[in-house]
Amino acid sequence: DPGIGVIGSAVYDPDERDKLVTAGFRIIWKRAGLAYNLPADGDNRDLFDVEIIAACSSLTRTELYEEIGLWDERFWLYWPDNDWCIRALRNGYRVCCCLKSRVWHRDWMQTGHNFFTPFTYHGGVRGALLFYYRHNPSNSLKCIRKYILKAYIKAAFERFTERPNYSRSLEEGVRDFLMGDTSMKDFSVWKDVSKLPLIDKVCEKLARILPKNPSIILNHIEQSRKDEIMNAFTRYFSNIKWQHIEPDEKARGLDPTKPLKQYLSFYFPRFLLRLLMIHKRADLIISPVCNPYLYNISSAKYTMLIDDDLRAYMAKNRLFKETIKFFALLFRSFKAAYLDLYIAKKKSDV
Repeated sequence: DPGIGVIGSAVYDPDERDKLVTAGFRIIWKRAGLAYNLPADGDNRDLFDVEIIAACSSLTRTELYEEIGLWDERFWLYWPDNDWCIRALRNGYRVCCCLKSRVWHRDWMQTGHNFFTPFTYHGGVRGALLFYYRHNPSNSLKCIRKYILKAYIKAAFERFTERPNYSRSLEEGVRDFLMGDTSMKDFSVWKDVSKLPLIDKVCEKLARILPKNPSIILNHIEQSRKDEIMNAFTRYFSNIKWQHIEPDEKARGLDPTKPLKQYLSFYFPRFLLRLLMIHKRADLIISPVCNPYLYNISSAKYTMLIDDDLRAYMAKNRLFKETIKFFALLFRSFKAAYLDLYIAKKKSDV
């Protein structure tokens, strides 16, 4: 079919090999969203039209490159394939998914297992804003504002859960978009990312801060990592009261990825209740850096985040101070979404 410009595979979960993750994507223009496309039960079509095909497995007609050009290099990490598919559609070509073609792709959204990965947040936010600004069919800034507000709300929760480098990457992603800066960032120069110590060094510091017989929560730590952590601590503490929340247990606390309505009706009241029981807090909670739950700050006096290389980031859970920073970020979100976006639009910096 000469009308098809791009055709791609159905993507399956490598852990549950019969589980279809997505067969292309749909754009939700009104709220600046990207939805997985899943065929309805009983839909036996081998081929169907979509808006976006992931570049992890796709075929492209040569004439399409000749007609609309190569990928836009301003999308240096995420969204170049999305941008290119929309350009193909608007030049009269079809973008299709072929269900008979299957690939097994690891979850491309699980990027937070290492302290050196905030660039994925930055690239994702800046790329999405550039995409919606370029292709929004109504040429309205409404969806851009919504996306900026969402990015800042997530940044505020990341800051609150002691992941400042993730918070900073989201905020700088928005700021770079508004300034028209599309260059690739060097995150290795960030102090809180590049100079994080290994867990042994942090234990040495904790020995001067924590009680001689501390209570420590191991929150969703894999067994292989758990043994290394416990061995490191036993070199500095003789009697530790360990509490284990296993990886297969349901996570506790507030999750920044949940909808806002769930916060107000369920999560936030439970979080406040835990804070009232402050005398029951443990001395330290140790969590993977990819676990952004607010259970960390409400359950212990100190939080230690670790990555896959056993580098550690430690902070004292100062609720009042972090709450002020939280609301300061929310204030900056409205400034960025309304004032800064208006100024950038007027100056044509975006």
